[in-house]
Amino acid sequence: MVECRNDVCEVRYVVDEIKRMRSAGIKLKHVAVLYRTQKTGRQFQAELRREEIPFNVHGVSFWRRKIVKNIVAVLRLVKNRSDDQAFRRLLKAFMYKEGKDWAKTVLEHLEKMARARKTSLWVEGKSCLQAKVSGGLSKKHMVAGGKMMSTVEHFVGLGTNSQKSKLHSGFI
Repeated sequence: MVECRNDVCEVRYVVDEIKRMRSAGIKLKHVAVLYRTQKTGRQFQAELRREEIPFNVHGVSFWRRKIVKNIVAVLRLVKNRSDDQAFRRLLKAFMYKEGKDWAKTVLEHLEKMARARKTSLWVEGKSCLQAKVSGGLSKKHMVAGGKMMSTVEHFVGLGTNSQKSKLHSGFI
């Protein structure tokens, strides 16, 4: 991550970095630029054209990909652990090997507990999925859910450290 003063500096930095990578022998097909707004996208496109760097824009379909939605869900939980929608998406994503029924069972249990205690799914996931025993879930359900919680907690820790640095967007 690199902190940039504004979107113009961000675009300039990214394009300069692409040029540096290109001169180092990295093929453009191995470079991707992710941006949040159409305005920023237009700025990138204008600057890439000016520098005569070929590019493709994948638009909306990119954001509809499961992996992108899952990464965004992780980032949403990093920012706000009370984001139950992001939690649901990640639980389903992490439990895909076990099947939809597993994720459904775990979610139903956590939602029931969250409603009763008036807390978020994250809070219930931490207390339930990382406990030794749960009255409503099998050990296998808890292990699978616990893996998700541990992984997301790792990213939350990384996000917390980044927020301390007050880094701005500027991904390469």
